[in-house]
Amino acid sequence: MKKLEDDHFSKKSYDEVNGLLENYLNKYSNKNYQIIEFSSQNHIILISKGDPKDGDNLKTAVRNIENYKFLLYIWD
Repeated sequence: MKKLEDDHFSKKSYDEVNGLLENYLNKYSNKNYQIIEFSSQNHIILISKGDPKDGDNLKTAVRNIENYKFLLYIWD
């Protein structure tokens, strides 16, 4: 979150955060995933490997950090 705020939510900061998330998720899991960031009435898909609508055994987690909500989907 700090990286996004420090760069004023620029395209570059989103790309850097996406790279970190993608490296971590691909290293530790072979599952499909999607992470969405919600702020105000907007939402941004930060990273996605597949489409949750096409998956089986869908799991979700939500994390609130300050004024932001992050939603993680993981599925087979």
